[in-house]
Amino acid sequence: SELASLKKSELASLKKSELASPKKLKKSRDSLKKLEGEAGAAKSRLVDLLKSYDEKTRAFWHDVAPSFEKYLDTPKKDFSEVVLKNTLSGDTITLIKDTPIPDPNSVGVFFDIINNEHIRRKKGEEFTLKPDEKTKFKLIDISSTEAKIQDVATGTTSTLSKSSSPAP
Repeated sequence: SELASLKKSELASLKKSELASPKKLKKSRDSLKKLEGEAGAAKSRLVDLLKSYDEKTRAFWHDVAPSFEKYLDTPKKDFSEVVLKNTLSGDTITLIKDTPIPDPNSVGVFFDIINNEHIRRKKGEEFTLKPDEKTKFKLIDISSTEAKIQDVATGTTSTLSKSSSPAP
């Protein structure tokens, strides 16, 4: 359509006497064919440049993060993520945009029915239970429905479900 309008504008700019001359008419047609060829070549170069850019972009991101390619053909979604490292403990946590994760500083509150006391511990913290203070336990995971503790000496893991009745 742009080419057709180009032809029309070329023809409109010619004087009536020039239209009557077969030589000038042939020259105008040759000029239009030349322009069509140049436009086609320019379009081809642009397509090649875009392909090259896309390949270079893929190669760059593949060097940065090989797992990047799995995101290329997915629907547009923000996969922004950040890795945080606790400089004191060395623990790392990856935060992904719009994806909730458990807080690594979550606190578990347990009720020891034998000794009638609350035990409050952070994830990763060790604790003992009376009267056997030699056995150490570690809170290894916590969620809204359960907690996982580990016997430090044996490595045995136990899952404690959240009580349906509140502690006194």
